[in-house]
Amino acid sequence: MPPSHVWPAPALRLTPHAAPPPVQRAEFNSADGRLLAVVEEAAVRVLDAESGAEVMSVPRPQVQALSLSPKGSFLLTWEKLVEGEKTGNLMVWATATGELVTHYVCKVLGEKSLWPLLKWSDDEAVAYRLVSNEMHFFDGHAPTQQAVHKLRVEGIAKCALAPGVGPEHHVATFVPEKKGAPAVVRLWKHGDYGEGRFLASKSFYKASEVNLMWSPNGDALLIHTHTEVDRSGKSYYGETGLFFMTLAGKVSNVTLNKEGPIHDVQWSPAGDEFAVVFGFSPSRTALFNSKCEMTFDFGEAPRNTLC
Repeated sequence: MPPSHVWPAPALRLTPHAAPPPVQRAEFNSADGRLLAVVEEAAVRVLDAESGAEVMSVPRPQVQALSLSPKGSFLLTWEKLVEGEKTGNLMVWATATGELVTHYVCKVLGEKSLWPLLKWSDDEAVAYRLVSNEMHFFDGHAPTQQAVHKLRVEGIAKCALAPGVGPEHHVATFVPEKKGAPAVVRLWKHGDYGEGRFLASKSFYKASEVNLMWSPNGDALLIHTHTEVDRSGKSYYGETGLFFMTLAGKVSNVTLNKEGPIHDVQWSPAGDEFAVVFGFSPSRTALFNSKCEMTFDFGEAPRNTLC
């Protein structure tokens, strides 16, 4: 069977004589797994993942990326920009009605890690997107083209909203190092974006890229830094680092007792500790508490992934 006919697991329940339409891409994207968004030969559909019943359908066969908001209220799609088209190519659809809620012009899809290009808070109260030198924030329940808040950060390359529900939300921003200036990560309280109003700030070198990893309870951030080139020549994989920040303004370097790259970092579900796989092979795996103290050493073994 050709790849375009492959269904994701679990398979949708179809009548015995129904042939599944060709699916080019499918994703379980609602946080609760309740909805499934699929791109088919002639349309994009949202289906009930349990029964296979259609929730909505729109004739957009050229969609190349799609995502559902955390509660499944909205479907986000991206397709190539058509010159002269009045509607933008980054579109927000209401799953309950199939109506186009709002749209934006977004010429480049960009790196896979940056998708979705419009993100929501867990409670869908806040929606946000990254544009040149700014973060734009919208009413997550009724997004429009007009931003409700704007956060100006010159050179911003990545951002992340803390998990959890309101009334307060918090934001992390990252500016990579450039022309001798260090990289900078800052934490902000959503809506309080005045000059110098950040809650915490950390500057460091050897950070052209980062993973911004909020704790599950949203009160602390791990910054896994990476640069493509190791100037010392010790590692083919470039240089890595790990830093810890809190909303209270605490900033720490996470000290690792074996030389070599950081392979993986993960928070525990409770958010009170985290684990790191680090060092040249065989790598070491260890647990750390919120004071960045090692509390348990799993020893050395050929590991590179944490779950």
